[in-house]
Parts: sequence; structure tokens; C-alpha cells
Amino acid sequence: EGDKNWPLVFKIGDTYEEVILEPGEMVIFEAVRVPHSRPVRFKGDRYFGLFFHFSPKNIKDVLSDAYMKKAKEYEKVM
Repeated sequence: EGDKNWPLVFKIGDTYEEVILEPGEMVIFEAVRVPHSRPVRFKGDRYFGLFFHFSPKNIKDVLSDAYMKKAKEYEKVM
């Protein structure tokens, strides 16, 4: 129960896209490649989030050195 307008923000290129989910909706995205956050504090008593985490078996082949460098820079910002 709480504020239904709790935005999930994605950084797409040089822009920020805000998503507000309604009850029963979900968003699927590749979190390691898409910077994301909830920039405002949740106003309410409870919230339920379900997360599925996975990585490909060949993760080292998929992620380039340039990508890993970007990911480390992103960690410093968030």
C-alpha cells in the first residue's frame, strides 16, 4: 500500500525514461546493460517486488572490455 506513482527511471542513451507500473504490470529489462533507479523514496507502508537474475553461461564472451569499463563507471555514479 502506498504511492502508486513511484517511478522507475531508465537511462536510454542521453535521455531518462520514467515508467510507472500499475498493479499487475511488470517490466522486463537487461539490468546490467540499462542503468536504472528509483530516484525518489517510496511513500507507503509496503511494496512487493519480484526479481529474476540470470547470466548467460558464456558471460565472459558476451561482455566486452569496453562494456565492463562502462559498468564500473556507472557504479561510481549510482
